[in-house]
Amino acid sequence: GEVVVGVEVVKQNDDLVRLKFSISDTGIGISKEQQERIFQAFLQADGGITRRFGGTGLGLSISSRLAQLMGGQLLVESEMGKGSTFSFEVDLGIQKIIAEPARVLQAVAGLSVLVVDDNETNCKSLDAFDPDVFDLILMDIQMPEMDGYEATQEIRKKEQRTKTHMPIVALTANAMQGDRENCLEAGMDDYVSKPIKFDELAEVIARVVVTGGEEDVVALT
Repeated sequence: GEVVVGVEVVKQNDDLVRLKFSISDTGIGISKEQQERIFQAFLQADGGITRRFGGTGLGLSISSRLAQLMGGQLLVESEMGKGSTFSFEVDLGIQKIIAEPARVLQAVAGLSVLVVDDNETNCKSLDAFDPDVFDLILMDIQMPEMDGYEATQEIRKKEQRTKTHMPIVALTANAMQGDRENCLEAGMDDYVSKPIKFDELAEVIARVVVTGGEEDVVALT
């Protein structure tokens, strides 16, 4: 399963932008009848949910009130057994002074990246660019059939014949002690843990691609 947070622009002018914030899960879902009362304080969609899943029944009530104070309304779309999406729209002022992107982000801009992941959401959030030529592979560790370690080892075997080296950064959802060592032993250049922090990912990419794996990327930041 997964929990996905999204933000999208609904409309915009010179001074204001309306943003839609959403959070979706692949949980147990909420019936149409129960959706009418879940925003009331101390009430749950399922009377036994506190015992089974934890929670007091205050979270949605507080979130709904905060959305109202910002001029929005918290809404829910859900289907039993398939999860739920909560969302609200709010008008926000536009900042006139836009900060320049950090040098480390400029350094990795334009790179072609192959994302190897069996999860569609991860692929969308990371983006796969040029389908033919790549500067870097982002390799998920936990995949069915052939995992990230095995895939990396196969790539490294082929590279021994071609005398090439493709930078590979591992992606892991369950960061454990010794992960980095295991990734390096399998032939990977570095690793980052999910959920992905973009600045951390950009720094790792800059280190393994732009600086050739050197630890010091101060010059880029």
